[in-house]
Amino acid sequence: MTSTHALSNKTPGIRRRSRGFTLTEILIATSIGSVIMSGITSSYMFIVKSSMGVSQYVEMNTQSRSGMDRFGREMRMAVDITNATDSQISVEIQDDGGTRTVEYIYDAENKQLVRVEGTWTLVLIDNVEAFTLRYYNILGNQTVNPLEVKRVQLEALMSNTVFDIENTSNLVSAKFMLRNRRVSI
Repeated sequence: MTSTHALSNKTPGIRRRSRGFTLTEILIATSIGSVIMSGITSSYMFIVKSSMGVSQYVEMNTQSRSGMDRFGREMRMAVDITNATDSQISVEIQDDGGTRTVEYIYDAENKQLVRVEGTWTLVLIDNVEAFTLRYYNILGNQTVNPLEVKRVQLEALMSNTVFDIENTSNLVSAKFMLRNRRVSI
């Protein structure tokens, strides 16, 4: 007597596959996997560059705001201007401790706006690509004569690089009234 169960496994036309993948299947799977991995890698790199660019921009914005606040505060306190060029200004500030001289100098070589008081130097803004100071008299007309200056306008273009690509820039511009400075028309 024969068992029908033993014959059903050997039915002609139905072959049981006991081997691995064919070379063609492996090549197709590897190609699809490579395309997916390169897409994931490029997306990851794009996200990293973007987030670093945003963080650099936020840092530049914070630094420029802080530097401009200090510059503006001291310009409003200035009682006299001793030197005024398109890249540097020296002012005398009078406060409870007496009169002191403060200089703001654009260092083009190091791309920095620095504040100098005596022997003490402070970098206010870093990565400054272009910098200009403009001066205005009490009537609002531009002037080059330090004796007439009542307003000072500061313009700075800052930029930063992420992964050797210059991708963040920030232009700041503000006018400051020298409130404590007496000028005549």
